[in-house]
Amino acid sequence: MSKLSYLSKPREKPHRYCTITKLIQKNSQRFRDLEILIHRGIDGSRDAMTYKELYVEASKLAKFLVYKGIQKGDKIALFGPNTLEWVVGELAIILAGGVAVHVTISVTDARDLWDIFRQADCKAFLIDPGKGEAFLDAIFAVTCAFLAPTSFKTVQGHRLERRDSFVSQGS
Repeated sequence: MSKLSYLSKPREKPHRYCTITKLIQKNSQRFRDLEILIHRGIDGSRDAMTYKELYVEASKLAKFLVYKGIQKGDKIALFGPNTLEWVVGELAIILAGGVAVHVTISVTDARDLWDIFRQADCKAFLIDPGKGEAFLDAIFAVTCAFLAPTSFKTVQGHRLERRDSFVSQGS
């Protein structure tokens, strides 16, 4: 073996492993006001989130997911554009014990969305409508197209089917 290989001898000091949830929790206390996420828009806008804000928002959403019945190992489809809220949603799913199934905003066919949802055995959607709800109409059109017409409820002027399968996270 090469002398440069890490396999040539064991590590002298053991690694300090930590889960993502523990790491974010520790860093939210340690680096409270330090920005962890920065999103720069094409229009020159800048949105940022601190460690504390990320942890607080993700914890609130995780508690809501658990309240709605999400359990450890349940898969949740995360659908929407790349935003700060997407990261909050991802962390919330992890904090709730769920597994995030990423669905990009480029999915425009209801059959494709249904295939992803069905094959992954998702229990719910976490929907990010984008900045200023820019993608809201497109998201509702795609998501409502594949659901059976049962138990409609109105949400923000749109008819949704099986409302309990949806969690809408606003920007």
